[in-house]
Amino acid sequence: ADAQMTAGDIQAAKATYSQAMKLFPDSNPLILSYANDLIEANLLQDAITLLIPQTLHPDNDPEVVRLLAKAYQKAGTSGDSHYYMSEYYYLTGLPAAAADPAAADLAAADLAAAGFAAAG
Repeated sequence: ADAQMTAGDIQAAKATYSQAMKLFPDSNPLILSYANDLIEANLLQDAITLLIPQTLHPDNDPEVVRLLAKAYQKAGTSGDSHYYMSEYYYLTGLPAAAADPAAADLAAADLAAAGFAAAG
């Protein structure tokens, strides 16, 4: 499926991945490969739909949230991208780095336009 996607045969790749997902529905490497290929093919909503349920697993793989951050970034949704990148840093043991994307969101937010007045 990966080779089909690389060759540009997206429909055949999706069919191959779909068949593989029926055989191995809980295969994390398969899910990650499929999601990454969907992101590279700019099928961002498909990738997000595939990855979101994976975040509910108690043994959440940090790569799942990193790919979600990547998909949301390519989709132009910086808030979601920063959220999932913060989760990635937290899951990989870098809590200080997790604050950086959140701080960037706050710095970029137009709080006055959102109805929040400055205190003082």
